[in-house]
Amino acid sequence: MPKGVLVVPTICTDPQRDEEFNRWYSHTHIPDLSKATGFVRATRYRDYSGAKPQRYLCIYEFDAPDLEEAFDDLRRLAIQAYYDQRHIDCLDRSDQGAGRWEQLEPSRFKPLEKLAYSTTALPHIIGPMEADLRRKGKLRS
Repeated sequence: MPKGVLVVPTICTDPQRDEEFNRWYSHTHIPDLSKATGFVRATRYRDYSGAKPQRYLCIYEFDAPDLEEAFDDLRRLAIQAYYDQRHIDCLDRSDQGAGRWEQLEPSRFKPLEKLAYSTTALPHIIGPMEADLRRKGKLRS
């Protein structure tokens, strides 16, 4: 069975209702959606960078014969909850980081025979990581 995740970034549009938003998400929204085909679990994360409004990420995990059908079923349940008046009114989605993801098993790929990549190819990725770790004293020159 394919395994996959649906990644849903959200924000609470009213900072005064952040606690209510989290209570609703944890104790109403996720249980409502947990009835979706192949649903395994939902795990939520909070952006602790200090972004305002507060940003959250929910990763819905699935193990279903047809991931597209499972994702559609989850959306159908969300729509039903909306019409049943079980959907909070201070929720907004951010498309940053959103997506449907299928698990890749390492056994599907043959290992590389030789590794000799240039150390100058990714300065836009490695440079900021090095700078941050050096600033924190966690990387020696």
